[in-house]
Amino acid sequence: MPFSPISPNVQRSGWPSEFPPRIRKLFVSVRYGVIGNPIEHSKSPLIHAAFAAQSGDEIDYRRILGTAEGFEREVADFFRQGGGGLNVTVPFKERAWRLAVDIGSYHYSSTVVQTDHPTADLRNAGRSAHVTHVSAQGAVDLPNKAMSMKLWTA
Repeated sequence: MPFSPISPNVQRSGWPSEFPPRIRKLFVSVRYGVIGNPIEHSKSPLIHAAFAAQSGDEIDYRRILGTAEGFEREVADFFRQGGGGLNVTVPFKERAWRLAVDIGSYHYSSTVVQTDHPTADLRNAGRSAHVTHVSAQGAVDLPNKAMSMKLWTA
């Protein structure tokens, strides 16, 4: 698997925003995308750009119009050309699952942060935002029919 400098597995504080812009661009050459057909409706590029802006990352996240005849080849080409991650939407979700099953084994690690802000209401006077961190880490080994997962909150 190619090194992804903006992978969720990389622990950083302020990185890469602590580097000058011309250096930062060297670290964020990984492309991301969402593939589907139709694809124009997808808000994923906007959502990912907003998250990247909050963390000081610069990402290249695009909509990709997939074709029924070439989906598997298009996915392979995306990663062969340096793609770092690809979301899948209609109508290719089942075909993407079959691709993942065919690969056989993989590891994953992710952290999700959710922040709830109380509404502006007298009943919520004095309440502050509530932040929840949920992390998951695990591995899937399909040839050996094994799966492990660890889930925790911080």
